[in-house]
Amino acid sequence: MDENLLLRFDSLHPCWTVEMLRRENEDISSLEELQEAGLVAEKDGCFFLTEEGAARFAPLAKASYIEDAPGGRPEAPAKAARAAELMDLLNKKHAQRWGIKKYLNSQKLKIFPSDRCVDWSYTQNEAYQKMLEEFPTVGLKSRTTERYAKKTAAWLAANEKNMGGFTPDLLYICYYDYIHYTDFKGHPHDPLRLINADRFLFVFCEESASAARTASEFFRWTTLERRVMLPGYFDIDTQEQDSVCWLVFVTEKEERAAELARELAPLFTKIPQEAEPCEIWTISFEALQNVTEKRELIWELLPQTAHAAKRMTAFA
Repeated sequence: MDENLLLRFDSLHPCWTVEMLRRENEDISSLEELQEAGLVAEKDGCFFLTEEGAARFAPLAKASYIEDAPGGRPEAPAKAARAAELMDLLNKKHAQRWGIKKYLNSQKLKIFPSDRCVDWSYTQNEAYQKMLEEFPTVGLKSRTTERYAKKTAAWLAANEKNMGGFTPDLLYICYYDYIHYTDFKGHPHDPLRLINADRFLFVFCEESASAARTASEFFRWTTLERRVMLPGYFDIDTQEQDSVCWLVFVTEKEERAAELARELAPLFTKIPQEAEPCEIWTISFEALQNVTEKRELIWELLPQTAHAAKRMTAFA
């Protein structure tokens, strides 16, 4: 039994299908042996580490000088497997030579409030309105980190019961010209290191109704980060350059990606101002797979293969 196959099941690739492993020239008989040994389990054709497999991962990784964490079992194994395929495809199609690529598979993000709505009715929530009053947008002046960190911690404790979750299938955090930002020591409410980066949140979606619900969650996430978690840092980096947020809906076929963008565009003509700035696009696996020349930057890849449903709006 080749236990080293367990190292394939890291946090970025928590789930594998037989087809995916075959593309990587892995011996499928070893997968079957790992399953018989109770180190991996299977659901709907997707394999993932059991608790025993995750425990075995650490010493194997250490022996191979690998710092990756074990993947564990995601809530939606099939989506996690597909997210890993999307990540590998994006990675192959652009270099980002002067930056750092950071991917998170099925990363749960906090949103506020937790209302399950498919529109912007959450803006009428009393607690939401109170949050906007307590945390007004004050731009660069809000970068008094210590004072705001204490205020944020107190607010989070008081509003814990009304927090919800938003889980993009793939979160890509792109650090550009990172050498110019090495003097920044971090922020107490930035565990994912969203400051000094562009963020692209990819969600598998074929239907406009599902996209509307996801957009509602996305807007609540950007507002929470902008107002409460990282005021003064979320939209402007420490070199006073723009930091960008995109929500990208992913389809299988290119024709559907183009149709979905057209269907969604009217929905986003008017959104809560506090959700700005952000952009919403659609993209297909087919279009990415058809990219023949590797791009240098993500900004040379996505705008040329994706379809805009909502572009950033200038506002005061």
